[in-house]
Amino acid sequence: VVFQQSSAAISSNCGPGAFGIMYFVKSNKSYNIGSLIVDDEIETEQVGENEETASKTAANENRHNILSDRISVLKSLEPQWYEKIKNIDASAAIENSGSEETFKTMLKMFYDSIPAKYAELDSCYASKDWENYTIRIHALKSSAKLIGAMELSENARFLEIAGKEGNIGFIRGNHPHFMKELMEMKEELAAVVYGDINEETDTTQAKPAADELFMQSVYEELHEAAESMLCDSIEDILEQIDKYTISEEEMLRIDAIREKVREYDYDGILEILDRE
Repeated sequence: VVFQQSSAAISSNCGPGAFGIMYFVKSNKSYNIGSLIVDDEIETEQVGENEETASKTAANENRHNILSDRISVLKSLEPQWYEKIKNIDASAAIENSGSEETFKTMLKMFYDSIPAKYAELDSCYASKDWENYTIRIHALKSSAKLIGAMELSENARFLEIAGKEGNIGFIRGNHPHFMKELMEMKEELAAVVYGDINEETDTTQAKPAADELFMQSVYEELHEAAESMLCDSIEDILEQIDKYTISEEEMLRIDAIREKVREYDYDGILEILDRE
């Protein structure tokens, strides 16, 4: 793997932290890749090999290929990690993403975005902002389809169509079920993204419960920190919340705030905090 710093133009267009990938397609053609990574002062080895060395090399390669084939067969008999996920068409998702590793990364991104998406949809629904509701359900439809959550994506598509057609009755009748389905997907993906929770790592019972007065003070501190754009202070407050057990509703609100913190969206944080 050859790493090279990108040009200022690419960084300017794509933003900080962006990266690109270039690769060669494996074939019989020699691309002389060694010239890219070998120091000019180091002499290259002689290409020719005597018959004894060539014979040993061929034998080693043959044993390596046999071993690799056996390992591949054994791995193929084991259940794949993505086969355990309910309501996910993994084959379609892997085809869309290009590899299993990328698919898992996309699952984590989708999982992390659920609280913010949930809060945005619920806010639009509560305020009867059907235009923005339709925009956000469209985005969620595409994201769900990308990770292979085909049923969730299809249900989002029905809500999107209803929004475009002004069929508010359909939205009212199906929104609660869709939101429940979205949270069930979050719970399903949690084990895949962060691993199964066992007795040794589950410390929920040991955490004290946060009462209403405590949460009110937390939100006041978050509001003050967001108004002053103090990201470190916000993160410290959120870190303190992790030491307490809070309700599912409060957890969704806190997760939505975390999502805005990652984007340095202080106005978004204030909007969540000001929401009844």
